[in-house]
Amino acid sequence: KPVIASYEEHKKKDICKYFFKKGKCLHNENCNYSHDVTPIYKISKLCKFLIKGNCHKDNCMFSHDYNFFFCRNNLINNSCTNPSCKF
Repeated sequence: KPVIASYEEHKKKDICKYFFKKGKCLHNENCNYSHDVTPIYKISKLCKFLIKGNCHKDNCMFSHDYNFFFCRNNLINNSCTNPSCKF
C-alpha cells in the first residue's frame, strides 16, 4: 500500500517564490516551501564588479559564471576584437 506524504512534506517540494525571485524569504528555515533553488538574479545578471576584476563578496547576489552569458560584440558584429574578453 503506497504511503501518502503529509501536506507539509508536499509543500516543501514546491519552490518558495520569494526566495526564487529575491534570494531571501522572511520565513528562512521555517518556510513551508523549498529554498533548494538558485535565485533568478544569480542566473540572469552577471556581476559587473567581477567583469572589472574586483568583486570580493563571498555571497555576491549576481552570477560569477561567464558560461551563461555572451559577448555583446560577438552577438552584434559576429566578432570581438578585445583580447581580454572573458566571454
